[in-house]
Amino acid sequence: MPLVFLIVAVLVLGLGLVQVWTVWFLKREIQRLEFRLNESLDDEDLVEFQDRLKALLKQAKETADGLVSSADQRRETLEKSLEKAKQAEKSLALRILAQTAGAASGKVKLEPKPPVKTPTRSAPEPPAKTGAKAVPKPMPKARYFKIYDLADRGLSLEQIAKRSGLLSGEVELILNLRREGPPSA
Repeated sequence: MPLVFLIVAVLVLGLGLVQVWTVWFLKREIQRLEFRLNESLDDEDLVEFQDRLKALLKQAKETADGLVSSADQRRETLEKSLEKAKQAEKSLALRILAQTAGAASGKVKLEPKPPVKTPTRSAPEPPAKTGAKAVPKPMPKARYFKIYDLADRGLSLEQIAKRSGLLSGEVELILNLRREGPPSA
């Protein structure tokens, strides 16, 4: 974001320099014309002066209109960028607040993300004996809550995978396990 602001600031500064140069040029031209006006003028000089003055005024108006519209466009772009930055800042502040509040209350454990392990092939487990007690389903890990939250917001599997740093198959599995609910006894 700071790079965008820097670029926009340079563009606005360039626009200001163009405006300053235009004003300086117009003042110099007006001074030159006033000097010629103070000299003795004949009819031919007056006609030429009027024509040049009209052309100069037309050029000044066109330049001013162009500068104003360019400045308005840049201002609008800057305002949009600023609004996006404010929204991003607000979102980050809320996330940080939620994480720190969760960590302080002991509800959320702030842990670094464990490295992704590649599964190893092993012999299949034998089927469970009949009459054996069902193993209670463990509580979902804290990192799953982020995936649940993104899914509740309506994001696709690919978007959730990208934001969480997991594979889309892992995200799908986590969401499917969530839908199953606790095992029935």
